[in-house]
Amino acid sequence: IREFDTFFSLQNSFSSALMMFASVANNRIGYKKECRSVFLTHPLKDLKSLHRSDYYKNLLKIYPDFNPIDAQYAYKEKDVDLIKIQALLTKHSLNEKKFICLSPGGVVENRRWFPENFSKTTEELHKRYLLPLVFIGSAKDTPTIIDIQKRVSFSTIDLSGKISLTETVSLLGRSA
Repeated sequence: IREFDTFFSLQNSFSSALMMFASVANNRIGYKKECRSVFLTHPLKDLKSLHRSDYYKNLLKIYPDFNPIDAQYAYKEKDVDLIKIQALLTKHSLNEKKFICLSPGGVVENRRWFPENFSKTTEELHKRYLLPLVFIGSAKDTPTIIDIQKRVSFSTIDLSGKISLTETVSLLGRSA
């Protein structure tokens, strides 16, 4: 058995807490849910009101010199991503802060929004803001995006499966 000093549970399931316990980590940190407290050395009160990122940062509060809620994080763009995204913006005649990105995909099929609902939202966004709409996601999302594109009354841009995750971050940073 490999030993760990600290184990943070990002999943709020009983099985993840049990796995933490089996790891024999000295510090097992997670939220009190589903009778998990017995497996945790630092059970925290569930704070459902927090934004997801703050919810996870809150797990670090056992370290007294670190205030996870006030912590700020920065992402440094890679030059290669910036160059590719600038070329895409030019190719599609998109101006910075003058387009909207939409991501209709999802890993879990039954949690995805139906294409007919997404197309109604797409129509409403286009009507309200009069900005170009760009679809992003993985190549697995392309069939859903094509379905949505067939349902709307205007052209959209599909970049699903065409840009990496870091390039997507660069694109989102330039969207409206």
